[in-house]
Amino acid sequence: MISRVRRAMRDVLEGLGMYEEDVHLELERPKDSTHGDLTTNVALILAKKMKRKPRELAGEIAAALDLPKDFVESVEIAGPGFINLRFAQEEWGRRLLDVLEQGDQFGKSESGEGRKINVEFVSANPTGPLNIVSARAAAVGSALVRTLRMAGYKAHAEFYCNDAGRQVRLLGESMRARYAQEKGQAVDLPEDGYQGEYLVVLAARLASGGGELDDESRGEVAGRVQGKLPGFKGSPDEWLALEPVESARAFGAYALRAIIAQQRDTCRRFGLQFDTWFLESDLHVNDRLTSTLGKLEDAGAIYEKDGAKWFRSTDYGDDQDRVVVRGDGEPTYFLADVAYHESKLSRGFERAINFLGPDHHGYIVRIVAGTRALGASDDWLEVILLQQVNLLKDGKPVEMSKRAGRLVTMDELIEEVGADAAKYFFLMRKNNSHLDFDLELATKQSNENPVYYVKYAHARICSVLRNAQERGVDSETIHEKDLATLSSQPELELLRILSDFPDCVVRTARSRELARLTGFATEVAGAFHQFYHQCKVLGDDDATTRARLALCRATRIVLANSLRLLGVSAPDRM
Repeated sequence: MISRVRRAMRDVLEGLGMYEEDVHLELERPKDSTHGDLTTNVALILAKKMKRKPRELAGEIAAALDLPKDFVESVEIAGPGFINLRFAQEEWGRRLLDVLEQGDQFGKSESGEGRKINVEFVSANPTGPLNIVSARAAAVGSALVRTLRMAGYKAHAEFYCNDAGRQVRLLGESMRARYAQEKGQAVDLPEDGYQGEYLVVLAARLASGGGELDDESRGEVAGRVQGKLPGFKGSPDEWLALEPVESARAFGAYALRAIIAQQRDTCRRFGLQFDTWFLESDLHVNDRLTSTLGKLEDAGAIYEKDGAKWFRSTDYGDDQDRVVVRGDGEPTYFLADVAYHESKLSRGFERAINFLGPDHHGYIVRIVAGTRALGASDDWLEVILLQQVNLLKDGKPVEMSKRAGRLVTMDELIEEVGADAAKYFFLMRKNNSHLDFDLELATKQSNENPVYYVKYAHARICSVLRNAQERGVDSETIHEKDLATLSSQPELELLRILSDFPDCVVRTARSRELARLTGFATEVAGAFHQFYHQCKVLGDDDATTRARLALCRATRIVLANSLRLLGVSAPDRM
């Protein structure tokens, strides 16, 4: 409905010499339904540019709109120059039938025109369990992938595994030290080693003979993997007897596979699916860093100073140039990151989206500079920073310390509140907003809990439909003439909101703000609860009963589709 009005409005504006690049056309549902079903301030925006009076321009636009009466019943001018439109009753009936006919495909569009987008999220170092920071990225990233696909994009979910470099060496040394401690040796952790309890548990399991990895963990991780994890042979005691560097490498290979297996299991529990697990080590094995460096040199973006090779990052907007190869010949993490993004370009992605934590703000300019030097457009790489999460329990912050290894893990969060509640709470806030996550609220079985409120609406509808079936009422048959009985304020308000779903999907995909979807789902649930309390569904009039049951079915479809995009289950009973 909104798209049809937008097309008609743009035709009028083009007739006035104003094109899409000249004005951002906003069509929104008024907060007060007495003002109509759609409103736009486009006349107010264009009046100054066109040197016209806003109300006069609004009247000219309204008069020129070519929209049939059985679609738009009225177009009115309000205030200083707002244009308000009201849809015809017949159109609401057609929209309801559309929802019922399209079912789980309602909301799907071709807005994205099949454009290929790589969405990289979570991408935690394989040096410990996924934590609360990863959980927020997991919720937002996976929901965005589903939403982009619903909006007609070819979205590709990717996990980048940093299984190379200093952190993996420290992991091996830390794992070796923990195993030696289990064997009664007085060995200290290496400086800057990993202190988390998870390595103590892993070492104890190894020492007791229970550290055997399953076939999936010993081999390549499930799904499409770019690269191959290092193997290991022999027993832990044999590894401990090796020369320190080789010993740490063997323990590191084991720990790497064990932790990645745990991370993958956590992802499964959280409902995540990645199209590609990209291993950083593959860039080194296949010499992609050298290839990328060569391309940067060909672009004139590399120079030498003090025995090192530098990237001319300042030529692309950075505040300083960056070292890509150190004086000892070792490549930097930055070069590996540029090579990784070069692989995305080579795989044909028309755009790339990365989700990162708030402490990566300085990273954005330099990595965008790297992609631009490789020939990518200025907006090819989009980096979205997800702000910090504060867990609250009994009204007090839960203490977390990365240095001391006291980070709340995703697994602990899932155990505490469940995957559904965790995802919904993460998605209720804008990406750039700090989040205070109330653990008690997330577990409440009441309408105070937002996810419970929405899921209960879906379960209530299922209960109504079961009740109708038990009474022998046909809830599947609907006649178009019956829909004319849907005329009360709660019925029409619910219809209006349901019809907004396709537009909400497109707006969410374009803005990357999943809070639009949780807000929409909450709005649908609220409108349904109001309709349920004010309108008797199973009444004495057959036509009204059929129409209201159809409205229930349509609401269930929209709620289920919304929750599916969010990665949240839609229960039949609660």
